[in-house]
Amino acid sequence: VETEQLVKEKHGHRLEIASIGPAGENLSLISGIVTDGGRIAARSGLGAVMGSKNLKAICLKGNKKAQYANKGKMVELSRVYNRTIKKYQKNKIINKRIPLVDRLAPLIRKFKIHLGGGGSLAARLAVISFSSSKLGTTFTNVIFSQNGDSPVKNYEGVGYRDFPMKKALKIRGKNFKKFIRKGYGCFGCPVRCGAILTFKGLPYKEKSTHRPEYETCAAFGPLILNDNLESIIQINEYLNRVGMDTISAGNVVAFVFEAVEKGILNKSDFVCEAFPEGFLPRWGSSEFILPILKLMVNREGIGDSLADGTKQAAEMIGEGEEFSIHANGQELPMHDPRLEPELGMTYITDPTPGRHTAGSLDFERSAGINYFVKEITFENSKERDQKGKYSAKVTKFYKAFEALGFCSFATTFGRYPFFEMIKAAFGWTITPEEILEIGHRIQTLRQMFNAREGAIRHEINQRVIGSPPLKKGPIKDVSLDLERMAQGYYDSMGFKKDGVPKKETLETLDLDFCLNDLELCTGLPKPLVNEYLAREKKNPHHWKLK
Repeated sequence: VETEQLVKEKHGHRLEIASIGPAGENLSLISGIVTDGGRIAARSGLGAVMGSKNLKAICLKGNKKAQYANKGKMVELSRVYNRTIKKYQKNKIINKRIPLVDRLAPLIRKFKIHLGGGGSLAARLAVISFSSSKLGTTFTNVIFSQNGDSPVKNYEGVGYRDFPMKKALKIRGKNFKKFIRKGYGCFGCPVRCGAILTFKGLPYKEKSTHRPEYETCAAFGPLILNDNLESIIQINEYLNRVGMDTISAGNVVAFVFEAVEKGILNKSDFVCEAFPEGFLPRWGSSEFILPILKLMVNREGIGDSLADGTKQAAEMIGEGEEFSIHANGQELPMHDPRLEPELGMTYITDPTPGRHTAGSLDFERSAGINYFVKEITFENSKERDQKGKYSAKVTKFYKAFEALGFCSFATTFGRYPFFEMIKAAFGWTITPEEILEIGHRIQTLRQMFNAREGAIRHEINQRVIGSPPLKKGPIKDVSLDLERMAQGYYDSMGFKKDGVPKKETLETLDLDFCLNDLELCTGLPKPLVNEYLAREKKNPHHWKLK
Protein backbone atom coordinates (compact mmCIF):
# COMPACT_ATOMS: atom_id res chain seq x y z
CA VAL A 1 0.00 0.00 0.00
CA GLU A 2 2.75 2.45 0.97
CA THR A 3 4.77 1.43 -2.10
CA GLU A 4 1.89 2.28 -4.42
CA GLN A 5 1.49 5.68 -2.78
CA LEU A 6 5.20 6.49 -3.12
CA VAL A 7 5.36 5.38 -6.76
CA LYS A 8 2.31 7.45 -7.67
CA GLU A 9 3.75 10.50 -5.93
CA LYS A 10 6.83 10.16 -8.11
CA HIS A 11 5.34 9.09 -11.46
CA GLY A 12 1.74 10.33 -11.34
CA HIS A 13 -1.58 8.71 -10.54
CA ARG A 14 -2.62 7.51 -14.01
CA LEU A 15 -0.69 4.25 -13.87
CA GLU A 16 -0.89 0.67 -12.62
CA ILE A 17 1.48 -0.86 -10.07
CA ALA A 18 2.34 -4.43 -9.09
CA SER A 19 4.57 -4.65 -6.03
CA ILE A 20 5.67 -6.89 -3.20
CA GLY A 21 5.78 -6.31 0.53
CA PRO A 22 8.13 -7.57 3.26
CA ALA A 23 6.86 -11.15 2.82
CA GLY A 24 8.07 -11.23 -0.79
CA GLU A 25 11.28 -9.41 0.08
CA ASN A 26 11.99 -12.10 2.67
CA LEU A 27 11.29 -14.79 0.05
CA SER A 28 8.30 -16.33 1.80
CA LEU A 29 6.89 -19.11 -0.38
CA ILE A 30 3.37 -17.96 0.53
CA SER A 31 3.90 -14.33 -0.48
CA GLY A 32 2.03 -12.64 -3.32
CA ILE A 33 2.10 -9.69 -5.69
CA VAL A 34 -0.04 -6.73 -4.62
CA THR A 35 -2.10 -4.39 -6.81
CA ASP A 36 -4.91 -1.86 -6.39
CA GLY A 37 -4.14 -0.92 -2.80
CA GLY A 38 -4.32 -4.40 -1.36
CA ARG A 39 -5.61 -6.90 -3.92
CA ILE A 40 -3.18 -9.80 -4.23
CA ALA A 41 -2.14 -12.39 -6.79
CA ALA A 42 -1.60 -14.45 -3.70
CA ARG A 43 -1.03 -18.10 -4.42
CA SER A 44 2.11 -20.09 -5.35
CA GLY A 45 4.62 -17.70 -3.79
CA LEU A 46 4.74 -15.26 -6.70
CA GLY A 47 6.00 -12.54 -4.37
CA ALA A 48 9.11 -14.60 -3.67
CA VAL A 49 9.83 -14.72 -7.41
CA MET A 50 10.00 -10.93 -7.56
CA GLY A 51 11.88 -10.84 -4.26
CA SER A 52 14.50 -13.28 -5.54
CA LYS A 53 15.23 -10.84 -8.37
CA ASN A 54 15.39 -7.82 -6.04
CA LEU A 55 12.39 -6.44 -7.91
CA LYS A 56 10.22 -4.34 -5.61
CA ALA A 57 7.62 -3.04 -8.05
CA ILE A 58 6.58 -2.80 -11.68
CA CYS A 59 4.94 0.44 -12.80
CA LEU A 60 3.02 0.63 -16.09
CA LYS A 61 1.68 3.73 -17.77
CA GLY A 62 0.02 4.04 -21.16
CA ASN A 63 -2.83 5.59 -23.12
CA LYS A 64 -3.27 3.34 -26.14
CA LYS A 65 -6.76 1.94 -26.62
CA ALA A 66 -7.50 -1.67 -27.45
CA GLN A 67 -8.75 -2.39 -30.95
CA TYR A 68 -11.83 -4.58 -31.44
CA ALA A 69 -13.28 -6.31 -34.48
CA ASN A 70 -16.77 -4.90 -33.86
CA LYS A 71 -16.89 -2.50 -30.93
CA GLY A 72 -20.51 -1.58 -31.57
CA LYS A 73 -21.60 -5.20 -31.28
CA MET A 74 -19.58 -5.63 -28.09
CA VAL A 75 -21.31 -2.64 -26.53
CA GLU A 76 -24.71 -3.93 -27.64
CA LEU A 77 -24.10 -7.41 -26.17
CA SER A 78 -22.80 -5.90 -22.94
CA ARG A 79 -25.83 -3.66 -22.57
CA VAL A 80 -28.26 -6.52 -23.04
CA TYR A 81 -26.39 -8.64 -20.48
CA ASN A 82 -26.12 -5.74 -18.03
CA ARG A 83 -29.85 -5.02 -18.34
CA THR A 84 -30.55 -8.60 -17.28
CA ILE A 85 -28.26 -8.25 -14.27
CA LYS A 86 -29.85 -4.94 -13.28
CA LYS A 87 -33.31 -6.48 -13.61
CA TYR A 88 -32.22 -9.16 -11.15
CA GLN A 89 -31.00 -6.45 -8.79
CA LYS A 90 -34.30 -4.53 -8.64
CA ASN A 91 -36.32 -6.92 -6.47
CA LYS A 92 -36.34 -4.91 -3.24
CA ILE A 93 -38.19 -7.56 -1.23
CA ILE A 94 -35.64 -10.28 -2.00
CA ASN A 95 -32.78 -7.81 -1.56
CA LYS A 96 -33.86 -7.22 2.03
CA ARG A 97 -34.40 -10.90 2.78
CA ILE A 98 -31.20 -12.36 1.27
CA PRO A 99 -28.93 -11.15 4.13
CA LEU A 100 -31.12 -13.17 6.50
CA VAL A 101 -30.73 -16.46 4.61
CA ASP A 102 -27.65 -17.41 6.59
CA ARG A 103 -29.85 -17.84 9.67
CA LEU A 104 -31.33 -20.83 7.86
CA ALA A 105 -27.92 -22.54 7.74
CA PRO A 106 -28.95 -25.30 10.21
CA LEU A 107 -31.90 -26.22 7.95
CA ILE A 108 -29.70 -26.05 4.86
CA ARG A 109 -27.32 -28.46 6.58
CA LYS A 110 -29.96 -30.79 7.93
CA PHE A 111 -31.86 -31.18 4.66
CA LYS A 112 -28.72 -30.92 2.48
CA ILE A 113 -30.21 -28.09 0.43
CA HIS A 114 -28.07 -27.31 -2.60
CA LEU A 115 -27.78 -23.55 -3.14
CA GLY A 116 -26.26 -23.61 -6.61
CA GLY A 117 -27.45 -24.91 -9.95
CA GLY A 118 -28.44 -23.40 -13.25
CA GLY A 119 -31.40 -21.45 -14.54
CA SER A 120 -32.53 -17.86 -14.27
CA LEU A 121 -33.75 -18.22 -10.68
CA ALA A 122 -30.36 -19.45 -9.44
CA ALA A 123 -28.65 -16.67 -11.41
CA ARG A 124 -31.03 -14.08 -9.96
CA LEU A 125 -30.32 -15.23 -6.40
CA ALA A 126 -26.56 -15.26 -7.06
CA VAL A 127 -26.60 -11.68 -8.35
CA ILE A 128 -28.67 -10.49 -5.40
CA SER A 129 -26.46 -12.37 -2.92
CA PHE A 130 -23.23 -10.93 -4.29
CA SER A 131 -24.40 -7.51 -5.42
CA SER A 132 -27.73 -6.04 -4.32
CA SER A 133 -27.34 -7.29 -0.76
CA LYS A 134 -23.87 -5.66 -0.61
CA LEU A 135 -22.49 -8.86 0.91
CA GLY A 136 -20.16 -10.08 -1.84
CA THR A 137 -18.55 -13.44 -1.12
CA THR A 138 -19.14 -12.98 2.62
CA PHE A 139 -22.76 -13.98 1.96
CA THR A 140 -21.53 -17.58 2.31
CA ASN A 141 -19.57 -17.18 5.57
CA VAL A 142 -22.19 -18.73 7.84
CA ILE A 143 -23.81 -21.18 5.42
CA PHE A 144 -20.54 -22.77 4.33
CA SER A 145 -19.34 -23.09 7.93
CA GLN A 146 -22.38 -25.24 8.67
CA ASN A 147 -22.97 -27.24 5.46
CA GLY A 148 -19.53 -28.86 5.33
CA ASP A 149 -17.92 -26.61 2.72
CA SER A 150 -15.71 -24.60 5.08
CA PRO A 151 -13.00 -26.69 6.73
CA VAL A 152 -13.33 -26.52 10.51
CA LYS A 153 -10.54 -26.84 13.08
CA ASN A 154 -7.88 -27.75 10.53
CA TYR A 155 -10.18 -30.20 8.71
CA GLU A 156 -10.83 -32.23 11.84
CA GLY A 157 -13.84 -30.38 13.22
CA VAL A 158 -17.57 -30.27 12.53
CA GLY A 159 -19.30 -26.93 11.99
CA TYR A 160 -22.39 -27.28 14.18
CA ARG A 161 -20.30 -28.76 17.00
CA ASP A 162 -16.99 -26.86 16.90
CA PHE A 163 -18.08 -23.62 15.21
CA PRO A 164 -21.83 -23.51 15.94
CA MET A 165 -24.27 -20.84 14.79
CA LYS A 166 -23.60 -18.71 17.86
CA LYS A 167 -20.01 -18.32 16.70
CA ALA A 168 -20.65 -18.37 12.95
CA LEU A 169 -23.15 -15.50 13.10
CA LYS A 170 -20.48 -13.26 14.60
CA ILE A 171 -18.59 -13.31 11.28
CA ARG A 172 -21.64 -13.20 8.99
CA GLY A 173 -21.48 -11.00 5.93
CA LYS A 174 -24.17 -8.68 7.23
CA ASN A 175 -21.92 -7.66 10.14
CA PHE A 176 -19.46 -6.02 7.73
CA LYS A 177 -22.12 -3.64 6.38
CA LYS A 178 -21.76 -1.14 9.22
CA PHE A 179 -18.15 -0.56 8.14
CA ILE A 180 -18.80 -0.15 4.40
CA ARG A 181 -17.76 3.20 2.97
CA LYS A 182 -18.41 2.33 -0.66
CA GLY A 183 -18.87 -0.61 -2.98
CA TYR A 184 -16.63 -1.27 -5.95
CA GLY A 185 -16.08 -3.74 -8.73
CA CYS A 186 -13.98 -4.54 -11.76
CA PHE A 187 -14.20 -2.21 -14.76
CA GLY A 188 -17.59 -2.44 -16.46
CA CYS A 189 -18.93 -5.14 -14.13
CA PRO A 190 -22.59 -4.61 -13.14
CA VAL A 191 -22.33 -6.90 -10.09
CA ARG A 192 -19.61 -4.98 -8.20
CA CYS A 193 -19.10 -7.51 -5.40
CA GLY A 194 -16.27 -5.70 -3.59
CA ALA A 195 -16.40 -3.15 -0.78
CA ILE A 196 -14.11 -0.64 0.89
CA LEU A 197 -14.52 -0.45 4.65
CA THR A 198 -13.67 2.28 7.12
CA PHE A 199 -12.36 0.59 10.24
CA LYS A 200 -11.00 2.82 12.98
CA GLY A 201 -9.33 -0.10 14.73
CA LEU A 202 -6.56 -0.26 12.12
CA PRO A 203 -3.13 0.79 13.48
CA TYR A 204 -2.42 2.88 10.36
CA LYS A 205 -3.03 6.50 9.46
CA GLU A 206 -5.29 5.37 6.62
CA LYS A 207 -8.39 3.67 8.05
CA SER A 208 -9.73 2.37 4.73
CA THR A 209 -9.43 -1.31 3.92
CA HIS A 210 -10.80 -3.93 1.55
CA ARG A 211 -13.58 -6.07 2.97
CA PRO A 212 -12.18 -9.58 3.54
CA GLU A 213 -13.40 -12.16 1.04
CA TYR A 214 -14.98 -15.47 2.05
CA GLU A 215 -11.67 -17.35 1.74
CA THR A 216 -10.01 -15.04 4.25
CA CYS A 217 -12.99 -15.12 6.62
CA ALA A 218 -12.99 -18.92 6.58
CA ALA A 219 -9.20 -19.26 6.87
CA PHE A 220 -9.18 -17.04 9.95
CA GLY A 221 -12.65 -18.07 11.13
CA PRO A 222 -13.87 -21.69 11.30
CA LEU A 223 -10.52 -23.14 10.24
CA ILE A 224 -9.01 -21.87 13.51
CA LEU A 225 -12.31 -21.46 15.46
CA ASN A 226 -11.96 -17.65 15.60
CA ASP A 227 -15.26 -15.73 15.78
CA ASN A 228 -13.75 -12.25 16.24
CA LEU A 229 -14.87 -10.26 13.17
CA GLU A 230 -12.71 -7.24 13.92
CA SER A 231 -9.60 -9.40 14.20
CA ILE A 232 -10.32 -10.78 10.72
CA ILE A 233 -10.50 -7.22 9.32
CA GLN A 234 -7.17 -6.36 10.97
CA ILE A 235 -5.53 -9.61 9.79
CA ASN A 236 -6.76 -9.08 6.23
CA GLU A 237 -5.39 -5.54 6.07
CA TYR A 238 -2.05 -6.56 7.60
CA LEU A 239 -1.55 -9.41 5.12
CA ASN A 240 -2.60 -7.15 2.24
CA ARG A 241 0.04 -4.63 3.27
CA VAL A 242 2.87 -7.14 3.74
CA GLY A 243 1.88 -9.15 0.65
CA MET A 244 1.11 -12.59 2.09
CA ASP A 245 -1.55 -15.08 0.97
CA THR A 246 -4.40 -15.17 3.49
CA ILE A 247 -5.40 -18.74 2.56
CA SER A 248 -1.94 -20.18 3.13
CA ALA A 249 -1.35 -18.01 6.20
CA GLY A 250 -4.59 -19.24 7.78
CA ASN A 251 -3.55 -22.84 7.14
CA VAL A 252 -0.20 -22.18 8.82
CA VAL A 253 -1.91 -20.67 11.88
CA ALA A 254 -4.17 -23.75 12.07
CA PHE A 255 -1.05 -25.94 11.93
CA VAL A 256 0.48 -23.91 14.77
CA PHE A 257 -2.64 -24.17 16.93
CA GLU A 258 -2.75 -27.94 16.50
CA ALA A 259 0.98 -28.28 17.12
CA VAL A 260 0.54 -26.40 20.41
CA GLU A 261 -2.48 -28.53 21.32
CA LYS A 262 -0.45 -31.70 20.73
CA GLY A 263 2.52 -30.42 22.74
CA ILE A 264 4.86 -30.19 19.75
CA LEU A 265 5.25 -26.43 20.22
CA ASN A 266 5.26 -24.67 23.58
CA LYS A 267 5.53 -21.16 24.98
CA SER A 268 9.30 -20.98 24.64
CA ASP A 269 9.03 -21.59 20.89
CA PHE A 270 7.34 -18.20 20.54
CA VAL A 271 9.96 -16.12 22.31
CA CYS A 272 10.60 -13.02 20.20
CA GLU A 273 11.42 -9.33 20.48
CA ALA A 274 7.79 -8.36 21.10
CA PHE A 275 7.24 -11.22 23.58
CA PRO A 276 10.53 -11.90 25.44
CA GLU A 277 8.87 -14.60 27.54
CA GLY A 278 7.00 -16.10 24.60
CA PHE A 279 3.29 -16.72 24.23
CA LEU A 280 0.96 -19.68 23.82
CA PRO A 281 -1.65 -19.51 21.03
CA ARG A 282 -4.76 -21.66 21.22
CA TRP A 283 -7.87 -22.59 19.25
CA GLY A 284 -10.61 -19.97 19.23
CA SER A 285 -8.46 -17.10 20.51
CA SER A 286 -7.56 -14.20 18.25
CA GLU A 287 -5.04 -12.75 20.72
CA PHE A 288 -1.86 -14.15 19.18
CA ILE A 289 -2.80 -14.53 15.51
CA LEU A 290 -1.18 -11.26 14.40
CA PRO A 291 1.99 -11.92 16.45
CA ILE A 292 2.35 -15.30 14.68
CA LEU A 293 1.87 -13.66 11.27
CA LYS A 294 4.43 -10.96 12.07
CA LEU A 295 6.97 -13.63 13.03
CA MET A 296 6.30 -15.33 9.69
CA VAL A 297 6.60 -12.17 7.59
CA ASN A 298 9.84 -11.12 9.29
CA ARG A 299 11.22 -14.68 9.56
CA GLU A 300 11.85 -14.08 13.25
CA GLY A 301 12.34 -17.07 15.53
CA ILE A 302 9.77 -19.82 14.88
CA GLY A 303 8.45 -17.62 12.07
CA ASP A 304 11.36 -18.66 9.88
CA SER A 305 10.09 -22.26 10.01
CA LEU A 306 6.52 -21.16 9.27
CA ALA A 307 7.10 -18.58 6.53
CA ASP A 308 7.12 -21.07 3.65
CA GLY A 309 3.86 -22.86 4.37
CA THR A 310 2.62 -25.94 6.19
CA LYS A 311 4.62 -28.62 4.38
CA GLN A 312 7.93 -26.86 4.97
CA ALA A 313 6.91 -26.02 8.55
CA ALA A 314 6.38 -29.68 9.42
CA GLU A 315 9.68 -30.61 7.78
CA MET A 316 11.66 -27.92 9.62
CA ILE A 317 10.02 -28.59 12.99
CA GLY A 318 10.39 -32.33 12.45
CA GLU A 319 6.84 -33.21 13.48
CA GLY A 320 3.25 -32.58 12.43
CA GLU A 321 3.28 -33.89 8.87
CA GLU A 322 -0.08 -35.61 9.40
CA PHE A 323 -1.83 -32.29 10.08
CA SER A 324 0.15 -29.96 7.79
CA ILE A 325 -2.68 -29.47 5.31
CA HIS A 326 -1.60 -29.10 1.67
CA ALA A 327 -1.81 -30.64 -1.80
CA ASN A 328 1.57 -31.12 -3.46
CA GLY A 329 2.99 -28.46 -1.14
CA GLN A 330 0.24 -25.86 -1.66
CA GLU A 331 -2.08 -25.06 1.24
CA LEU A 332 -5.71 -25.89 0.50
CA PRO A 333 -8.47 -23.33 -0.08
CA MET A 334 -11.55 -23.06 2.08
CA HIS A 335 -13.62 -25.70 0.28
CA ASP A 336 -13.62 -29.18 1.76
CA PRO A 337 -13.35 -31.87 -0.95
CA ARG A 338 -15.36 -34.26 1.20
CA LEU A 339 -18.38 -32.13 0.23
CA GLU A 340 -17.43 -31.75 -3.46
CA PRO A 341 -15.19 -34.73 -4.30
CA GLU A 342 -14.11 -33.73 -7.79
CA LEU A 343 -12.77 -30.49 -6.35
CA GLY A 344 -10.36 -32.68 -4.38
CA MET A 345 -9.25 -34.31 -7.61
CA THR A 346 -8.28 -30.94 -9.07
CA TYR A 347 -6.35 -30.21 -5.87
CA ILE A 348 -3.90 -32.98 -6.78
CA THR A 349 -4.05 -33.11 -10.60
CA ASP A 350 -4.01 -29.48 -11.70
CA PRO A 351 -0.54 -28.16 -12.57
CA THR A 352 -1.13 -25.42 -9.98
CA PRO A 353 -2.42 -27.64 -7.16
CA GLY A 354 -4.61 -26.80 -4.20
CA ARG A 355 -6.90 -24.37 -6.07
CA HIS A 356 -10.66 -23.92 -5.90
CA THR A 357 -10.35 -21.94 -9.15
CA ALA A 358 -8.97 -24.74 -11.34
CA GLY A 359 -12.27 -25.55 -13.07
CA SER A 360 -13.76 -28.33 -10.96
CA LEU A 361 -16.71 -30.29 -12.33
CA ASP A 362 -18.66 -30.27 -9.05
CA PHE A 363 -17.77 -26.66 -8.29
CA GLU A 364 -18.62 -25.24 -11.71
CA ARG A 365 -21.82 -27.24 -12.20
CA SER A 366 -23.06 -26.01 -8.83
CA ALA A 367 -22.18 -22.48 -9.95
CA GLY A 368 -24.36 -22.82 -13.06
CA ILE A 369 -21.91 -23.41 -15.91
CA ASN A 370 -24.52 -25.29 -17.97
CA TYR A 371 -26.77 -22.22 -17.94
CA PHE A 372 -23.90 -19.79 -18.55
CA VAL A 373 -23.00 -21.20 -21.97
CA LYS A 374 -25.86 -22.82 -23.89
CA GLU A 375 -23.74 -24.29 -26.69
CA ILE A 376 -21.89 -26.81 -24.47
CA THR A 377 -23.36 -29.37 -22.08
CA PHE A 378 -21.36 -30.56 -19.10
CA GLU A 379 -22.33 -33.97 -17.73
CA ASN A 380 -21.74 -35.31 -14.24
CA SER A 381 -21.85 -38.71 -12.57
CA LYS A 382 -21.72 -40.27 -9.12
CA GLU A 383 -19.41 -42.99 -10.44
CA ARG A 384 -15.81 -42.16 -9.57
CA ASP A 385 -14.29 -43.22 -12.89
CA GLN A 386 -16.94 -41.44 -14.92
CA LYS A 387 -16.76 -38.30 -12.78
CA GLY A 388 -13.06 -38.05 -13.57
CA LYS A 389 -13.72 -38.48 -17.28
CA TYR A 390 -16.45 -35.82 -17.33
CA SER A 391 -14.24 -33.39 -15.42
CA ALA A 392 -11.83 -33.19 -18.36
CA LYS A 393 -14.46 -31.35 -20.42
CA VAL A 394 -14.94 -28.72 -17.71
CA THR A 395 -11.18 -28.30 -17.43
CA LYS A 396 -10.83 -27.75 -21.17
CA PHE A 397 -13.58 -25.13 -21.24
CA TYR A 398 -12.38 -23.41 -18.10
CA LYS A 399 -8.82 -22.95 -19.31
CA ALA A 400 -10.04 -21.22 -22.48
CA PHE A 401 -12.55 -19.23 -20.41
CA GLU A 402 -9.76 -18.01 -18.11
CA ALA A 403 -7.43 -17.23 -21.01
CA LEU A 404 -10.11 -14.92 -22.42
CA GLY A 405 -10.04 -12.93 -19.18
CA PHE A 406 -13.44 -13.87 -17.76
CA CYS A 407 -14.20 -13.52 -14.07
CA SER A 408 -14.56 -16.86 -12.28
CA PHE A 409 -17.91 -15.72 -10.88
CA ALA A 410 -19.36 -15.07 -14.34
CA THR A 411 -20.69 -18.62 -14.64
CA THR A 412 -22.82 -17.94 -11.56
CA PHE A 413 -24.69 -14.93 -12.89
CA GLY A 414 -26.69 -16.46 -15.73
CA ARG A 415 -26.67 -16.80 -19.50
CA TYR A 416 -23.86 -15.00 -21.31
CA PRO A 417 -23.39 -14.40 -25.07
CA PHE A 418 -20.04 -16.18 -24.91
CA PHE A 419 -19.43 -17.05 -28.56
CA GLU A 420 -21.06 -13.86 -29.86
CA MET A 421 -18.76 -11.77 -27.66
CA ILE A 422 -15.66 -13.60 -28.91
CA LYS A 423 -16.66 -12.86 -32.50
CA ALA A 424 -17.38 -9.21 -31.72
CA ALA A 425 -14.07 -8.74 -29.90
CA PHE A 426 -11.70 -10.67 -32.16
CA GLY A 427 -13.61 -11.34 -35.36
CA TRP A 428 -13.35 -15.10 -34.82
CA THR A 429 -16.21 -17.40 -35.71
CA ILE A 430 -15.27 -20.12 -33.29
CA THR A 431 -17.06 -23.37 -32.49
CA PRO A 432 -17.59 -25.08 -29.12
CA GLU A 433 -15.25 -27.85 -30.28
CA GLU A 434 -12.52 -25.31 -31.03
CA ILE A 435 -12.92 -23.67 -27.61
CA LEU A 436 -12.51 -27.06 -25.94
CA GLU A 437 -9.47 -27.80 -28.10
CA ILE A 438 -7.86 -24.49 -27.13
CA GLY A 439 -8.45 -25.22 -23.44
CA HIS A 440 -7.12 -28.75 -23.92
CA ARG A 441 -3.96 -27.34 -25.49
CA ILE A 442 -3.47 -24.86 -22.64
CA GLN A 443 -3.88 -27.48 -19.93
CA THR A 444 -1.65 -30.00 -21.71
CA LEU A 445 1.12 -27.43 -22.09
CA ARG A 446 0.86 -26.63 -18.37
CA GLN A 447 0.99 -30.35 -17.58
CA MET A 448 4.08 -30.78 -19.76
CA PHE A 449 5.88 -28.10 -17.78
CA ASN A 450 5.26 -29.99 -14.54
CA ALA A 451 6.19 -33.29 -16.17
CA ARG A 452 9.50 -31.88 -17.41
CA GLU A 453 10.25 -30.38 -13.99
CA GLY A 454 9.33 -33.57 -12.10
CA ALA A 455 6.45 -31.83 -10.33
CA ILE A 456 3.59 -34.28 -10.93
CA ARG A 457 2.56 -35.68 -7.56
CA HIS A 458 -0.65 -36.80 -5.86
CA GLU A 459 0.09 -35.66 -2.32
CA ILE A 460 -2.73 -34.66 0.00
CA ASN A 461 -3.33 -35.28 3.69
CA GLN A 462 -5.23 -38.40 4.64
CA ARG A 463 -7.44 -36.32 6.94
CA VAL A 464 -8.66 -34.20 4.02
CA ILE A 465 -9.83 -37.21 2.00
CA GLY A 466 -11.71 -38.79 4.89
CA SER A 467 -9.12 -41.27 6.04
CA PRO A 468 -10.60 -41.93 8.52
CA PRO A 469 -13.99 -40.32 7.83
CA LEU A 470 -15.65 -37.90 10.23
CA LYS A 471 -18.25 -39.48 12.51
CA LYS A 472 -20.48 -36.42 12.74
CA GLY A 473 -21.71 -33.60 10.54
CA PRO A 474 -22.86 -33.12 6.94
CA ILE A 475 -19.79 -34.89 5.51
CA LYS A 476 -19.71 -37.77 7.98
CA ASP A 477 -18.71 -41.19 6.62
CA VAL A 478 -17.27 -39.61 3.45
CA SER A 479 -13.99 -41.16 2.34
CA LEU A 480 -12.61 -40.29 -1.09
CA ASP A 481 -10.82 -42.34 -3.72
CA LEU A 482 -9.28 -39.38 -5.54
CA GLU A 483 -6.81 -41.59 -7.40
CA ARG A 484 -9.60 -43.38 -9.21
CA MET A 485 -11.10 -40.07 -10.33
CA ALA A 486 -7.66 -38.82 -11.36
CA GLN A 487 -7.13 -41.82 -13.62
CA GLY A 488 -10.45 -41.19 -15.37
CA TYR A 489 -9.45 -37.56 -15.85
CA TYR A 490 -5.99 -38.42 -17.20
CA ASP A 491 -7.50 -40.91 -19.64
CA SER A 492 -9.93 -38.31 -21.03
CA MET A 493 -7.17 -35.71 -21.30
CA GLY A 494 -4.91 -38.05 -23.27
CA PHE A 495 -2.37 -38.39 -20.46
CA LYS A 496 -0.70 -41.57 -19.28
CA LYS A 497 -1.49 -43.07 -15.88
CA ASP A 498 1.46 -41.23 -14.39
CA GLY A 499 0.09 -37.89 -15.65
CA VAL A 500 2.57 -37.33 -18.50
CA PRO A 501 0.82 -36.32 -21.77
CA LYS A 502 0.95 -38.97 -24.48
CA LYS A 503 2.95 -38.42 -27.67
CA GLU A 504 -0.18 -38.59 -29.82
CA THR A 505 -1.92 -36.02 -27.60
CA LEU A 506 0.89 -33.53 -28.15
CA GLU A 507 0.79 -34.13 -31.91
CA THR A 508 -3.00 -33.77 -32.11
CA LEU A 509 -2.86 -30.46 -30.22
CA ASP A 510 -0.03 -29.04 -32.39
CA LEU A 511 2.37 -29.15 -29.45
CA ASP A 512 5.11 -30.84 -31.47
CA PHE A 513 7.71 -28.51 -29.97
CA CYS A 514 7.19 -30.38 -26.68
CA LEU A 515 8.01 -33.82 -28.11
CA ASN A 516 11.73 -33.61 -27.36
CA ASP A 517 10.91 -32.89 -23.72
CA LEU A 518 9.15 -36.24 -23.31
CA GLU A 519 12.54 -37.86 -22.71
CA LEU A 520 13.05 -35.50 -19.76
CA CYS A 521 9.60 -36.03 -18.27
CA THR A 522 8.94 -37.88 -15.06
CA GLY A 523 5.41 -38.62 -13.98
CA LEU A 524 3.67 -39.55 -10.79
CA PRO A 525 6.11 -41.46 -8.54
CA LYS A 526 3.32 -43.32 -6.74
CA PRO A 527 -0.49 -43.31 -6.71
CA LEU A 528 -2.48 -41.76 -3.88
CA VAL A 529 -3.85 -44.43 -1.56
CA ASN A 530 -6.69 -43.73 0.85
CA GLU A 531 -5.33 -45.68 3.81
CA TYR A 532 -8.73 -46.05 5.47
CA LEU A 533 -10.37 -47.50 2.36
CA ALA A 534 -7.41 -49.79 1.75
CA ARG A 535 -7.42 -50.98 5.35
CA GLU A 536 -11.16 -51.61 5.29
CA LYS A 537 -10.80 -53.25 1.86
CA LYS A 538 -13.27 -50.77 0.41
CA ASN A 539 -10.92 -49.64 -2.32
CA PRO A 540 -10.92 -52.05 -5.29
CA HIS A 541 -8.92 -49.73 -7.51
CA HIS A 542 -5.17 -50.32 -7.56
CA TRP A 543 -2.70 -49.81 -10.36
CA LYS A 544 1.04 -50.02 -10.75
CA LEU A 545 3.37 -47.65 -12.51
CA LYS A 546 5.35 -49.28 -15.29
